[in-house]
Amino acid sequence: KALHLLPSVQHGSQYNGNSCKTLISPSSISLLEKKIPLHLMQYVNVFKALYKVTQSCYSMTLDQDYFEHVKTFKEEYLKLNLYVTPKFHTIFRHVEDFMKETESTNGLGLYSEQAFESVHREFLQVFLDFKVHKDHPLFGKKILRAVCFFNSMNG
Repeated sequence: KALHLLPSVQHGSQYNGNSCKTLISPSSISLLEKKIPLHLMQYVNVFKALYKVTQSCYSMTLDQDYFEHVKTFKEEYLKLNLYVTPKFHTIFRHVEDFMKETESTNGLGLYSEQAFESVHREFLQVFLDFKVHKDHPLFGKKILRAVCFFNSMNG
C-alpha cells in the first residue's frame, strides 16, 4: 500500500509489468527496508538481486557482470524455498546460454515476450474453431489442424 501498487485484475490479482518494476526499484526497496519486519528481509534481498539482473541484462546493453548478478539472484531466491517459476528458471538456467550462443553484447531488451503473447492471442481465436475436449479421441489431430491452419494464414 505504501508503494501505491495494485495487482493486475486481468492476471489473477498478481503484480505484473510496471508494478513489478516499481516493487524492485531502489526507491521502493529503500521504503521496504524501513517498513518490512526483519524476518521478511530476505525477500528484500531477492528484490535487490532481481533489480540488478534486470539492469545488467534485461536492458538494451549487456553488463559484463550480468552472470554474477544472475548467480546472486538465484542464490537469494533459492534461500526462500519457493517454487521456481518458469520465468525464474529461464533466468537461472538459460540466460547465460542464450548470451553465449548469440555472442551478443546487447541485452535482452532487444527481445520481448510481447510478440509471443500476441501470437498466443491470435492463435486462440483459430484454436476455438477446432477446439474439442482434451479427452476427445481427435484432440491431438484437432490441435495439429489448428496449428497448420494458423501457420498457413501467417506464414
